[in-house]
Amino acid sequence: MDGGARDVSPRDHRGLSLSETDDAALLGRIAVVIVAYNTADLLRRCLYGLRSDGGGRVQVIVVDNGSNDETVAVATAAMPPVELVEAGTNLGFGRAVNLAARQVERDYLVTLNPDCLPTPAVLLQLARRLDRESRLGYAGPRIVKPSGRPDAACLRGDPDPIGALLYFTRITRLFPRSPRISRYNLTYLDYEKEQPLLCGTGACLMFRTSAFRAVGGFDEAFFMYGEDLDICRRLRAAGHPGIYVPGAEVLHVKGEASRKESQRMLREFHRAMWIYYRRHEAAARPALVNGAVRAGIAVLEALRLARNALRREKRVSER
Repeated sequence: MDGGARDVSPRDHRGLSLSETDDAALLGRIAVVIVAYNTADLLRRCLYGLRSDGGGRVQVIVVDNGSNDETVAVATAAMPPVELVEAGTNLGFGRAVNLAARQVERDYLVTLNPDCLPTPAVLLQLARRLDRESRLGYAGPRIVKPSGRPDAACLRGDPDPIGALLYFTRITRLFPRSPRISRYNLTYLDYEKEQPLLCGTGACLMFRTSAFRAVGGFDEAFFMYGEDLDICRRLRAAGHPGIYVPGAEVLHVKGEASRKESQRMLREFHRAMWIYYRRHEAAARPALVNGAVRAGIAVLEALRLARNALRREKRVSER
């Protein structure tokens, strides 16, 4: 859906509404884990949206990864109250989620970045879908950017060497409707249609808590990036597939936190690429190919670090 820039204040999308009894009970089965690092203003807006329209029934846990801004104060002052976990240092995303998930006893666990702005009605849409089909392990919303365009990270495939090469050389932009070429960001799919979800984004993704725990949660070898691709793949392998729910729409103000330490995050982005490849792809390929992939990632990292250093507006990825 293309269109003009959107109001970035939290709101219910597409006329979603909350009924009194069933919805209240379902909200009480949802826990949201927000990993925050120097994102006080975004966190304030995110919490406001989550707490609107009956959202006080949702368990909200904020993990502060050693922020030096007002993040802790924002979480402490939130009404209704949220649970604050002060990590004291930057644990990264997956490790921080795992830390908070240990105290979750609810059926559904939502991972959330502070720059994503879901409402209780959106969470209900995802939980209802998981409720309908017990085999499902996770559900992802339709995520849109402030421009109104879909965020391709919400509907992705498993990365493979050819798909990654096509993506990073930007050939996919020339053939967005080709399944053979756009095999990582699946831009040929209909973002308005419910369909199986191979890989969503941890920026906003709902897990069945029992399935999340059954596969051991996030792999803490990933500091940032790639942990969502990894867990979705492991969940599917364990018999817990995912579903994409387009009726649940979430606004994502992308990359605000990562830009503050863009060079470090770029290094973590490329380190995650190699960890993912080693975990899921390397065993099926000859040593020569694995060496070429490792070298290619190193060259790509060096080029992107140099280019980013020269940019006025820093960025890490299109996540």
